[in-house]
Amino acid sequence: MDMDSVYGVIAGHALLALCAALYLTWWAIFFRPQARPSDLIRGVGVACIVGAAATGLGGVGAAGWDIARIAGTHSISGWKFVIAAVLAYAVLALSTRCFFERPVTTELLLIVAWYVFELWCVATLSKADILAEPWPTILSGAVLVFSAINLVCYVLYYRLPPVPAFIDGTAPLVLAGIAAVMMVAALL
Repeated sequence: MDMDSVYGVIAGHALLALCAALYLTWWAIFFRPQARPSDLIRGVGVACIVGAAATGLGGVGAAGWDIARIAGTHSISGWKFVIAAVLAYAVLALSTRCFFERPVTTELLLIVAWYVFELWCVATLSKADILAEPWPTILSGAVLVFSAINLVCYVLYYRLPPVPAFIDGTAPLVLAGIAAVMMVAALL
């Protein structure tokens, strides 16, 4: 197997872990209850969210490019995952809006894109025999459990008072960071 592709997946997930940390820092600066950041701290927060966007896009780009290369040599269609993501997003947007009266926000798109991307990575790396057992089971299970927790947090967020809502909003960021670190550990 082309080790450069594996290193790209590792680097991409390291960037995704950094993205989660930067996003979490931004969240803490601006969304903790009674947050009143000074100009300097506000500037740090803005730098964190810009950094989160850059590292997130870079991480998905690096890992995605190399996962696509690996998938191509093992006849794994990324389009199945794209279609699954679109369908999952449509069902979840409709159901969370209709059944839970939750406004549809960008966070739902990020949750769905994240878990479908991670499942594509695990499926591809597993089929290519790059992930040794029990890593495919551990990573798939973690992504599914983390995604379920993230969806519960997504639904509950607007129903909670300020402090629990702030904590609720941190959970998906922490879990995404943990999943990224787990992927790096599995590939080292």
